[in-house]
Amino acid sequence: MRLRTKNFGELEIEGEKEIYFKNGILGFEKIKRFIILDNKKHAPFKWLQAVTDPDIAFVIIEPAILIECYDPNLKHEDLLELKLMDKKEACFYAIVVVPKNIKEMSANLKAPIVINNKNRLGKQIVLEDSKYSIRHNILHHLRTLNTKEKNSKNTAVSGC
Repeated sequence: MRLRTKNFGELEIEGEKEIYFKNGILGFEKIKRFIILDNKKHAPFKWLQAVTDPDIAFVIIEPAILIECYDPNLKHEDLLELKLMDKKEACFYAIVVVPKNIKEMSANLKAPIVINNKNRLGKQIVLEDSKYSIRHNILHHLRTLNTKEKNSKNTAVSGC
């Protein structure tokens, strides 16, 4: 399938990669079909591109890159809607806000994008859990992470 995008021009994509959002994305409820574009030069960022509107694309990042033990508490209804037996079967993404001052770039960890990889159903879920922020500062976190990596090259890191 051919996909027109504002940021990447015209692309050829596989139809089975399409993700269906029954309720759309907050503020964009009428747009139901998206695809994730992974451009290696923008890593660790990806794009959640609307299939039906070339102007609509969200920068996204995997929350686990920012918080090692990101473990949102999903409601049973959300799991049912996504047809997930367990949240371990899903991918999680956070929408990134890129303001003029890049130092203020943030990720919304409070309302993740959750995708069932098998059936390609997606949903943005607003978490009731208060431990995650709407504006998690990305650059501050990545700098902290790089410093920790440099200081612990030969040290084992404990898991969650």
